[in-house]
Amino acid sequence: MLRVAEGAADSSTNLAVAEFVRRVGELSDGDMRIQLLPDWGGTEPMVEQNIVRGVAEGKVDLGLVGTR
Repeated sequence: MLRVAEGAADSSTNLAVAEFVRRVGELSDGDMRIQLLPDWGGTEPMVEQNIVRGVAEGKVDLGLVGTR
């Protein structure tokens, strides 16, 4: 299972995330799963940097960050 951190509190409206999760399951014949970790980093001012740091430190496998 891959753990994916994201800053949004609710990823259910993000079509790209939903498609990614669906395709991973489809292409792996269900062998690989994605665990979304919404609101990872909470309301901290540098949530994107914290997600990237979490990936670098091995706390999560992947991170979804936006650009500003």
